[in-house]
Amino acid sequence: MVWDAVHLRWAELAFPLLPAHRDPPLSTKGRQQAREAGQLFKEKNIDYVLTSPFLRCLQTSAEIVDELGLAQGRWLVVWPMCELCDPRLLLAGRDDVKPVLGKRPIREWMWDGQSMDQAVEGMLAPELAHSGVRIRPEMWSDNPPTYPEKLDGALKRYEKQIKGICKDFAGRNVLVVTHGEALRAAVNMHDTRASVYEVRHTGYVPLHRERKPAPAGGSSSGKPGAWGPWNMVCTSGQTGVMWSYA
Repeated sequence: MVWDAVHLRWAELAFPLLPAHRDPPLSTKGRQQAREAGQLFKEKNIDYVLTSPFLRCLQTSAEIVDELGLAQGRWLVVWPMCELCDPRLLLAGRDDVKPVLGKRPIREWMWDGQSMDQAVEGMLAPELAHSGVRIRPEMWSDNPPTYPEKLDGALKRYEKQIKGICKDFAGRNVLVVTHGEALRAAVNMHDTRASVYEVRHTGYVPLHRERKPAPAGGSSSGKPGAWGPWNMVCTSGQTGVMWSYA
């Protein structure tokens, strides 16, 4: 089972991780929403929490990880699940830095050029400390997307990464804390006709599959214990993600 949870309510505040307002910290209400999301997912027996490296996703996942009581090594950072890397989005309102940062790889300025481990111990530490979480996130997929990036490229990136997570964590319950366009990609992987028009602060897309039973005897076209196909087990609006059909 794979759950994609969009980042929760966040304050429109400047923060030094990015030279614009696109990676601000969560508000107090946002942290509470994240904590409530963690309570919701307790009954899902989550094995791993994967997260975008953007601050609000790290904060959201910190609250959830603490609520779930996961052990070290079960909170993983996945660069390919990060925000759409379009400078028009990330550097909105910062015309003074666009000529410089708009062409440099995002890794060079995401955390002022630091590694994620350095950032977690330094500039990220005060924000993550709000959750009370005792473990630290570990990098699982250190492969930032192409920058600059267009929306079509990001949607293909999300789809590829979601499929990769499904393969690499087969048999595990995984929660992926990511961004709205990633949930759009998750929906369209299973319903190409759907047009996602809204993702609420606590929206998520549940995907589920079951292992086929071993054949009792005789020939069988399916391998014993093979996994069945993935299915999206929600309808529009049921889990905070809304879509329509043209």
